[in-house]
Amino acid sequence: MSTVSAPHPIALRDEARRTVLRRRPRNQARALSPMLRSQLPIAPERWLVREDTLPRLFGLWSGRRWRESPDFADAVARYQEAMLIPGVAHCALEYYRWAVRSQFRSEGRRYTEAMQRRIRTPVLQLYGADDPCVLPYTRTASAPWLKGPAEHLELPGVGNLPPEEDPAGTSAAITAFLKSH
Repeated sequence: MSTVSAPHPIALRDEARRTVLRRRPRNQARALSPMLRSQLPIAPERWLVREDTLPRLFGLWSGRRWRESPDFADAVARYQEAMLIPGVAHCALEYYRWAVRSQFRSEGRRYTEAMQRRIRTPVLQLYGADDPCVLPYTRTASAPWLKGPAEHLELPGVGNLPPEEDPAGTSAAITAFLKSH
């Protein structure tokens, strides 16, 4: 199993709860603020399709190397174009909405219960070394759920979007992991 910029969901939730009242600029709750912003009705969809939103978000979430490359502007333009398709902005936000709202509903409790099981298969946890969304402590907090062999790999100069920022490095890491397991 390979995860990309994705800690165990319970580790992420617990770390966000633990840091929510801290004023330090680099805490997990603050790093997830765009997810919390998406909980409002209608306004986040309008915000997401504004011309300046995606360049700003991608700029905040990505590593400097990709941000300064010609590919960055092309990728952002493709995502901006996609967001203008009716329903896409709403669907893009639903993942974040479900992650928060489900905690108070029965399906969220069932999901959390299912996620309590330890993972026995080999796991590659792949992150960008400069990821501002999933902080280093949260990345390592997934360990209690990993029963099988686990590898933790950070791509240098990469933020929260490894497949976009370093497609060759992401593919090479996953391929090498799969070949070794």
